[in-house]
Amino acid sequence: MISGNAVIAGNGTIAVSAQYKLTIQTTGSGTTSPTTGEHTYDINEYVPVTAYPSGGWQLYNWVLDSVNVGSANPYTVTMSENHTIIAYFVTIPTYAVSIACSGASQIDIDGTTYSNNDTAYLTSGLHNISAVLNGETFYQWVSGGDVSVTDVKQQSTTITVTGAGGLLLIVQ
Repeated sequence: MISGNAVIAGNGTIAVSAQYKLTIQTTGSGTTSPTTGEHTYDINEYVPVTAYPSGGWQLYNWVLDSVNVGSANPYTVTMSENHTIIAYFVTIPTYAVSIACSGASQIDIDGTTYSNNDTAYLTSGLHNISAVLNGETFYQWVSGGDVSVTDVKQQSTTITVTGAGGLLLIVQ
């Protein structure tokens, strides 16, 4: 349904200012700007809708009028008709990374220190690692499963996590 105002000009012409409704909804845990609910906008107005996931959640995608329109954030809706947009939030997956250290050494991953036989629960992507030595000399990193080390011969480097795996620090 189009809503709006009609104005009769001095020359007898009628100007209509049409408006459409934008309904914003979410699933999962997060908010939007504008907020969820029904909003009214002028015809052909461009409305950016921004998703704000809660901690541990991410925007998976937008669905506009039952069509997946991707995950660009913000997403801009052109008000050419009434629309319903839904922000789908999903939990950020974490993967178990088994930690092994030789000697009394430990591993620092993104500011958290892990000891031998610990398990780190990490999101997919790039993480900073560093060997925490207790009198030992760094030798190399060894990784397995869906964990890969960027530079196995550097005491401080990065790992890429794409799933569960293991990380071994070898010292001398």
